[in-house]
Amino acid sequence: MAKIEHDQEFYNILNMVYGFDSIPLSACNVNRILVLANRFDLKIVEDRVVNFLLSSSHSISIHQRLLIADQNGINFLKMKLISQYTRQQVKELGESTVWVQLSGETTRAVMMKVCSFDPIETITLLDN
Repeated sequence: MAKIEHDQEFYNILNMVYGFDSIPLSACNVNRILVLANRFDLKIVEDRVVNFLLSSSHSISIHQRLLIADQNGINFLKMKLISQYTRQQVKELGESTVWVQLSGETTRAVMMKVCSFDPIETITLLDN
């Protein structure tokens, strides 16, 4: 097992487990906190991170949140985010560097979302 490089982050997730106020989740730490929560099977911390990522009280783009959900195997969050995508956001995702980092399963789910759009608008979206 790799050495934990961020002792403070581990301390913070322990505080989250035991219900103490710890550091607020942010765009800077949410992925590392989630990785540690998954490593140590801390479901309560994962749940708090998911709630944070579903809230609108942060500046993390929907694309980054989708990538975090995909990389950490949080299918509920992944599918919830995909369901929220607009046509424009799907187009932006396809043009972003995040697209190539997503798993095949996630890209298929996004393409299924594209298929749910109005057929004429979907053709326009794919042509651009």
